[in-house]
Amino acid sequence: MGKYQPLTAYLAGSQFAEIPMTFAEVQHVIGAALPRSAMEHRPWWANEARGHVHAKAWLDAGYETAQVDMAGRKLVVRRIARNPLYGGGMSEAAREFKPAENASEKKQNRHPALGAMKGTFTIEPSWDLTKPTMSDEELAEMEANLHRTADMIDAGASGMSEAACGYQEPEPEKKRGRHPAFGALKGTFWIDPEWDLTKPTMSEEELDEMEANLHRTADLIDAGFSRKPR
Repeated sequence: MGKYQPLTAYLAGSQFAEIPMTFAEVQHVIGAALPRSAMEHRPWWANEARGHVHAKAWLDAGYETAQVDMAGRKLVVRRIARNPLYGGGMSEAAREFKPAENASEKKQNRHPALGAMKGTFTIEPSWDLTKPTMSDEELAEMEANLHRTADMIDAGASGMSEAACGYQEPEPEKKRGRHPAFGALKGTFWIDPEWDLTKPTMSEEELDEMEANLHRTADLIDAGFSRKPR
């Protein structure tokens, strides 16, 4: 069951041509809080069903929004003229509506970027898809960088290694070529319409753990510069 299906059922069962509602009353009908965008941006209340499950909820019931007062947090829901639902008939979606337990918990652990690569992105026609992502020289350079980083971390516990002491960052080289997957996320990708975009990507506990790991890594590296080699 969708988050806004209760609104479809509520409106489809109404006999009134116009229904004044406050934002709080809409929240009471759907049994959940409206997203922040509904409270701050008038376009959220636009009568555009494509890609907007909340607008589809009132349009499926044969109603449209009007007189949206963002300051007063209220609006009027008006029946669409000459709609087959005129007279209070229920849409198929409204007739099939059944309350579900724990509906607010549906997909609560699904990140909106899930499936971001689903769809089509452009690959240069002349690109050889059998060609490795990196050349042998680039792989060797990456491996050397990993070894240098490992030496610096090890030095935090045992003093600076000779390799770490003598390390000098190489001058940046001009990019040899751009992989066809570069920029693959640029453009439009699918986001679950029910996902609250104001919800943080990570919980406070996950952020604290990540920050603690960063501090531990920084301490190990700093120790390598402050301790004398054995």
